Order: sequence, then C-alpha cells, then structure tokens
Amino acid sequence: MRPSQTGCCSQRKPSRACPRRWVVDPVHPEAKPQIGTEPLKHEEVAQVVAAIKAAPPAPFDLSRLSRVFSSRFQFIKTVLRGAELTKREMRLDSLIVNSDAPEELQPLLHTTVQPFNTDADKAVDVPVLVNGEQAFNKAGQPLKVPTTQTEVRSYWNKLNERYIINLPGFGRIIRHSDKVKFEEGKAAFEIVLKEWVTGFQELVKGDHDQRVKRVVTLIEQRMQRANERQKLPRDRIEELVRKGLDNLRVIEPSVKVVYKNITVESTRDKEFLEVLRKAVPEKDLDGWFQIFSAAPMVQTNPSTGRCP
Repeated sequence: MRPSQTGCCSQRKPSRACPRRWVVDPVHPEAKPQIGTEPLKHEEVAQVVAAIKAAPPAPFDLSRLSRVFSSRFQFIKTVLRGAELTKREMRLDSLIVNSDAPEELQPLLHTTVQPFNTDADKAVDVPVLVNGEQAFNKAGQPLKVPTTQTEVRSYWNKLNERYIINLPGFGRIIRHSDKVKFEEGKAAFEIVLKEWVTGFQELVKGDHDQRVKRVVTLIEQRMQRANERQKLPRDRIEELVRKGLDNLRVIEPSVKVVYKNITVESTRDKEFLEVLRKAVPEKDLDGWFQIFSAAPMVQTNPSTGRCP
C-alpha cells in the first residue's frame, strides 16, 4: 500500500501523529527509516502461514459489533469405524448356537459368533507411523512392517494421548493450536487403517473354508446334547454358517471427528472448572477464554468463497 492510500499518512501532508516510518522524513533527513530496512525471511512467512492455518481468519461485517466468547479449547468426539475386524460378530439363530441349553434359558443367551477372533495375531504390511507421521526410507518410499490389529489400534491411541485431553464426566477436549497437527495425524492413520483392513480381508480369504469348518464343528458338538427335535444335519449347519458369513456387513474404514465449541456457561460451572484444572496444566489455563466485542461474520458465496 502506498503512503497516499493510508488513512493516517499522505504524500501531500504527513501527519505529525504518524510519521513516515518507511521513507526519508524531509523534516528530519538524518533519521533512519524504521520499516523496510530488513528483507522478509522465508521462515517468518512460513510461521505466519502456519498460524493462519491453525486459526483461519473470517470476513467480518464492520457495521455492527457483538459480544463474542472465545476459548482455547474445543470439545472433540471421535468414532473409529471398520477397524475391529477380529471382533466382528456373525448372528445365528439362538436355537442353533444354544441348542444344548435348557429351552427356557435359550432366549437369554447370546446368539452371535466371532469368526475372526482366532485371527487376532495375523499381521499385514502397512506403513510405519512415528509420532503420527509416516516414516520413509532413504529412497523416499514409505516404510512398511507386518502389523497386527492391536498395533494399528495403538497408533490411534497414541495420537489421542498426544493431543486430546480427557475430562471425566464431561467428554474430551483439544487445544485449538493442536488441531492442525491432530488432523494431519488422523489422515496418516486413516491410510494405515485402510491398508490394514484391505490386507486383512485378503489374508483371511485363504482359510475361509477352514474357518467355516471350525464353527460348524463347534455347533455340531453342542447339538449332540440337544433333543432330537432341535438337531440339524452337518450340511444344513454349514449352509447357515456360510450364509451368516456372507451377510457380514462391510464397513468402510474411516475416522469421524466432530468438534463442538465450549460454551460460556461452562466457564461458570464449578464442577467443570474443577475437572479442567486437574486435567490441564495451570500455565495453559491463564486466559483460556475471552469475552470481547467483534463484528458479525459476513456470509460468503459458496461457489467463489468471496464476500457478496
């Protein structure tokens, strides 16, 4: 912006309250300019860009002011979907699975089978995560190692422990300043999760018939103690087991994250504040929320992202 375009300084008549700090002052030519004496550094630009990404600015309507509440934290809820393959349950008729139990107790018993539970130790080659980021070799290729479902889940647990704070009785919160890093870690984890699920599904196809045989044998053995009216031939049991496996719902692996703002009412809730002080270091609670005047945000055009 040129001096003539500023509100406080003009080329025609410089204001005494706002001297021209970026050019030579004709009244005091010996004075050195205070602005523009050093080149802008790349790392300084990177810091500004990172700060904007962490807390993006919004367009405001300066014609009106409102009282605004702002907090350094947000509530966060995460849902991990399609990850617990070894715990997936196959539903079968209670009369088949529990045929050896007394008839009056059969409706009270579980009627599901976990066909992949014995595969919990199977490992699949997936990318390695270090502090929530993919590790690469010298050639720039992602490092991959055989990984079990438990180890994949530990990646997610470590990411949560690094950035998310648990408030017993109130949920979980995350610092605004940590959201960018958390989202980057979540994206890296989803890559690992999807590769593991795809690899595991291919891996268990090889012993599908053996898995069916184990379940059928278990049910057949229990049926030996049932009355004749409830017994089924082995081929009929196998048919029902295969149908149950075919009907297992396939869930696309993903991580759903929902953020929710802390309300001003929470800052007056003694129980909430007590739990917060126990979970968050005291230095992080200095000015952790603010109430100030601000302009309402202007609605932007969804197609262009510009203000109307």
